[in-house]
Amino acid sequence: MKKYILTITFVFLVQSLLLAQSFTFDTPQLEIHKNPGQLIVFYNYLVNNTASDVNFRVIRTQTLPDTTWSSSICVGDSTTGLCYPTWVDTTLVHVLPASQSLPILLDVFTPPNNPGEAVITLRVENADNPSEYAEATFVASTLPTGIEVTTLKVTGTFRLLPNYPNPFNPETRIPFEVGNGTTQPVQLNIYNLLGQKIVTLVNKRLASGIYEVVWNGTNGRGEQVVSGVYFYELRVGDMHQIRKMVLVR
Repeated sequence: MKKYILTITFVFLVQSLLLAQSFTFDTPQLEIHKNPGQLIVFYNYLVNNTASDVNFRVIRTQTLPDTTWSSSICVGDSTTGLCYPTWVDTTLVHVLPASQSLPILLDVFTPPNNPGEAVITLRVENADNPSEYAEATFVASTLPTGIEVTTLKVTGTFRLLPNYPNPFNPETRIPFEVGNGTTQPVQLNIYNLLGQKIVTLVNKRLASGIYEVVWNGTNGRGEQVVSGVYFYELRVGDMHQIRKMVLVR
């Protein structure tokens, strides 16, 4: 009986070793928000988990807002690396030495007057065995806001919470809660001191929960607004709340 158990264990270990991937693709940040016209860079690392060299290539698929947006793949560090032209979707075969790591950068070039969002997937595959690969999808955005779910305590009510930091430069975060246990139409608007609407950050139906929106201090055309006092307003059905914030350039 003991011999039978040992045999099964040995077979399991051998299969695990055979199935283990020779490399890992470390992607610390999958989504970045910046102002229009700024370069967005995703820093990633390929790590060789074996005692042998690994040949690999990088393949890009992307959805860009239009032709004013572009991206580029860079393999290696700033001194010995290679940055490919923006039209190259598949890189050359590169060698990753045994037990070494190598930076793989994704540069996203954003236009100054055309805010939008790019979704780009990088597939890193073993050039000698393409069935062995890793994939990651990156989101580069210059839209006025990014919305995310937060870990604040849920109360089940409608709440517009204080933004932070306040005063702020160049961006601030605005938390709010959608209550009532149902999906609701939600709007979050920014107004200047004259009561003129600057931008709508949220205009969609949201389920109950606490959310957080990032405002990067731009209007609906992606232009930087001036220093001063601004108001942010939450509208959920017939309910609305307003708070004040200060932008200091």
